[in-house]
Amino acid sequence: MTDGTTGFQVAPITEDDMNRVTSILKRATDAIIGMSQLAADVDMLRQTVTSLQADTDRLRNQNNALDEALNYSRSERDRQASELSNVKAELSQAHNEASAIKLENDKLNLDVGQLQIDLDLTRKERDEAQFNVEMLMEELATAQAKLAKVAELHRTLFPPETYKQPATEPTPQATPQPDSLNDWEPGYTWDSVTQKYWRSGVTPKPDGEEIPF
Repeated sequence: MTDGTTGFQVAPITEDDMNRVTSILKRATDAIIGMSQLAADVDMLRQTVTSLQADTDRLRNQNNALDEALNYSRSERDRQASELSNVKAELSQAHNEASAIKLENDKLNLDVGQLQIDLDLTRKERDEAQFNVEMLMEELATAQAKLAKVAELHRTLFPPETYKQPATEPTPQATPQPDSLNDWEPGYTWDSVTQKYWRSGVTPKPDGEEIPF
């Protein structure tokens, strides 16, 4: 085939040529589409990287916060462990002191019990002594009454005006009798206030002053 103007001969386009051209155009189209897709993919990857970077920063911040919280928890744990150790030491000391106080209290209870026993024995001895004193006082009063009766009977049988001393015997000198004695003698009566025996006819006073009847 020739061109009437230039005189060049143009070869006819075959089907194979058309297929090759179509294939080339298709590959070019695919390449353009692929480049567009690649750009979209790159943009999506860029967005993904940006999102991941943001997530990484957020996670890093969270990790820092968690580290601070962990450090605070550790410091609190150490502080509480120290306080617990101090509390245990104080509790042990308090337990020892309570044991010592209990021992002292038990000893005091034993002492109080012994003192109560001694007090009961002392009271019993006092009561017995008081009873014996009362019995002796009753016996003394009975003896004094009997002596008084004997003296009265003696005065009745032997009046002073009719009784004469033998001429051969000297008249004994009368010895003044004391108003009070610590030991009993006939003619004396016990006084519980002054704790003495007083001669009959003398009224005892707590201050020691004696007033005769």
